[in-house]
Amino acid sequence: AATGESQQIKKRKIPDTIPPVGSGAGGSGAGTGSTLPPGTFDGVDPFLLSGTLVAAGTGRMLVVAVGVNSFNGRIMLTLRTAAPETPLQEKLGVMAKRIGWLGLAAALFILTAQVIKYFVLQSDAEGGLDAGDAVENVVAFAVIAVSIVVVAVPEGLPLAVTVALAYSMKHMMRDKNLVRHLDASETMGGVTTVCSDKTGTLTTNQMTVVAGNMFGLPFGDTQVGSRLPTPRDAASATGHDEVTVPGATSDSSGNDDGAAQHSRRDNVSTTTFAQAVRRLANQPDGAGTVAAIKLLCEGIAVNSTAFEGLNERTDRTEFVGSQTECAMLRFLQRMHDDGVTGSSSYDDLRRAKEPVKQFPFSSELKRMSTIVEASAPGDGGDGTADAPGPDWPRSLNAVGAGCQVLHCKGASEIVLGMCSRRLTSGGDIVPLSDDDRATLVRVVDEMAHGALRTLCLAVRFIPHGNEPRDCTLDEEPNLVCLGLIGIRDPPRTEVPNAVAQCLSAGVTVRMV
Repeated sequence: AATGESQQIKKRKIPDTIPPVGSGAGGSGAGTGSTLPPGTFDGVDPFLLSGTLVAAGTGRMLVVAVGVNSFNGRIMLTLRTAAPETPLQEKLGVMAKRIGWLGLAAALFILTAQVIKYFVLQSDAEGGLDAGDAVENVVAFAVIAVSIVVVAVPEGLPLAVTVALAYSMKHMMRDKNLVRHLDASETMGGVTTVCSDKTGTLTTNQMTVVAGNMFGLPFGDTQVGSRLPTPRDAASATGHDEVTVPGATSDSSGNDDGAAQHSRRDNVSTTTFAQAVRRLANQPDGAGTVAAIKLLCEGIAVNSTAFEGLNERTDRTEFVGSQTECAMLRFLQRMHDDGVTGSSSYDDLRRAKEPVKQFPFSSELKRMSTIVEASAPGDGGDGTADAPGPDWPRSLNAVGAGCQVLHCKGASEIVLGMCSRRLTSGGDIVPLSDDDRATLVRVVDEMAHGALRTLCLAVRFIPHGNEPRDCTLDEEPNLVCLGLIGIRDPPRTEVPNAVAQCLSAGVTVRMV
């Protein structure tokens, strides 16, 4: 349970650390049948120290000690040191010492001068020196010297400085410069560089899906390339009707307002994803599109640890968890609210799809995967349309009940590199050609240059009878790429003006 280990430590649940009844190995004592004292465990204890970083996995913890009662708190107490003095305090200390030494020198000089003067004058007097009178006068001279030393000590200096700092703090507050500690006023008044966090400070901390390329259809802010081709394009070229998608001027119902419609072969980057797929789903061959949408929504919902919860500060129900996963759930909810055929709320999908196995996000692997039971989308629902093989399945209709689906999401450069095929908007699974891959890489580059966080969504279909496992660890994962999404944390509205004011005042703003 120690922190700072060079090797990761795997923690187990308390029941897993207690040996079986009668085994004689370590256990918790009462009720376990163990012969060892209470508090002993089988090899590895289940406790975590406060401050421990979780590298991978999910679970619940019971807090047994906080603050100074925790191990980390005890360590911090031993390392506690006095706060260093501020530059102003250091200067005031030097000045006080100088004033004190000056007062002491003046007191000694005056004491010496008075004593010499007294004895010189008394020696010339007719009666000579009187011992009692001399002692009395010397004591009086010493009292005067001590008074000079006491008066020279700047007792009122701290009060004067406090009043001055409070006055400065009040003035800075009028300039929207909040100073919580008086001794920080000198620093805030002489700032030349401001180092600011990005998330939640310069931005709203509300990650949002704003662009991407899903099923080969660009949407949102991305302007790279044209839509990736599908097998149905060949049929369209031989005389079948073209399938069109609405432009950015389409309303939420998918009807055009008179603007020219764009061909399926055109760039649909100015449309929302909901607008792009709604028209496709309503076409005669739109069943494959509906199945693709269902698969996408299923992956977003189940391959996530975020959930809905009540925000006590705003008293509103919000998504709680990783902001990236919250953004994807909001994207799913937006599709459902827009009435996209095949979409569902994340709550309904999670209730319907219990994960068979989940592989949590790892900073080392930069991806997360979840395996669920496959649904039977349509005609080939028995799984016999295509014999399981390297190129199985060729369409979503070939995936039937009894099969399993591994949903994977993660860093675009990693997950996209594991993909050998892609899913089209018609539900067909086709090889990922070099041109297709180059187009998707350009999309990733463009979104990255636009300060977007990019993710790649992919799946792997597991035939009936195979054991659920993390297929992404295979030498050839052979994932099926669903698409790419770009997530942005929009800046706060007041940030550009604030940065401009800092720059005009000679203050450099740095994001850390």
